[in-house]
Amino acid sequence: HVQFFSRLKGLYRELSRDEAEEHVDQAIRDVALFEKRNTLSKSLSGGMKRKLSVAMAFCGGSKVVLLDEPTSGMDPFSRRFTWNGACLGFI
Repeated sequence: HVQFFSRLKGLYRELSRDEAEEHVDQAIRDVALFEKRNTLSKSLSGGMKRKLSVAMAFCGGSKVVLLDEPTSGMDPFSRRFTWNGACLGFI
């Protein structure tokens, strides 16, 4: 999903394939889903699906992202990580 949205947003046109893949992997790491990167989204828990949505929103170098309750259903650690990362621009 993150790779697909990165392609839609033009990341693969702007960067080499290896650089784009690294950005995709980093977006997945940023939301702590790297160990689940090859899992079908239908197999993820509700909180993990929310993390996937956040990664898709921030992938591809978006300059502005509007989120409506992005941490609903996340565990407290992931919620705090998302709030801090999103506010500081790390995700």
